[in-house]
Amino acid sequence: MERQSGYYKMNFNHDELNKFKVTAVIEQKTLPEAVDILIKNLPLTKTVNGKFILIHPEKNIDTSKKNADEGIKGVVLDAEGEPLIGATIRIKGAPKGTITDLDGGFSLDDVDENSTLVISFIGKKEQNVKLEWERL
Repeated sequence: MERQSGYYKMNFNHDELNKFKVTAVIEQKTLPEAVDILIKNLPLTKTVNGKFILIHPEKNIDTSKKNADEGIKGVVLDAEGEPLIGATIRIKGAPKGTITDLDGGFSLDDVDENSTLVISFIGKKEQNVKLEWERL
């Protein structure tokens, strides 16, 4: 689809999307419109920023527990300092995780201060990062 559009670049975590099987015949649609058709009725969403399309699971945010000093925020960059769009961030040994946005940013709520982040991205070696807290 990326090649046929000639313009857009798609980014997604293959492991998160591999569990969904979709078959469709799509003609005369832009790539963003085609993605909308493919993910309709799936717990997925897309974000378009310029020429990038990021496909990711819908986020279920529990606003009843929203407290700024219980969460973490960060940015994932590659060796050249460029943001990694769609990198998977998870808490080691826990089912909690997220993916990075179009600027490489992420946030996670209710994170134990002794946690280790596991950061993975297609084509890159998985990284384990022990949290170092700085209270603001």
